[in-house]
Amino acid sequence: MEEKSGTIWNVDFFKAHKQLTDDIFYLPGVSRESVKSLWTPNVRYIEITPEGTDAQDVITSYIQADSITDADIEGIKGKVIRGGFLGRVVSSDMTGALVVMPAIVVVLDTVFPRLIHVGSKAPAASD
Repeated sequence: MEEKSGTIWNVDFFKAHKQLTDDIFYLPGVSRESVKSLWTPNVRYIEITPEGTDAQDVITSYIQADSITDADIEGIKGKVIRGGFLGRVVSSDMTGALVVMPAIVVVLDTVFPRLIHVGSKAPAASD
């Protein structure tokens, strides 16, 4: 998902990104435990501290899309940067964020996972 103007660090983007994540999560054939976005608990920030380690979801469960604040978004931004998610879950220029959905595809009575990236730009077809 890509922000039309500016970066993703705003309330409207995070509300829309949460809605997209939820919509994809409930699509038929989606491997739900493997859906990955800033809003899913499998995107974890881990930091080594003098006391040991600090590990938490990038967006913790107490943050809700309908009441997310600018302060919440600043905290998320810090975790994304320090956690190495730029260029992986959030675009390097901070104008977009992925929602990845592994889907279960059935072909000739064989079931195998297929990784599908959902975003505003489709990958170029190879010749």
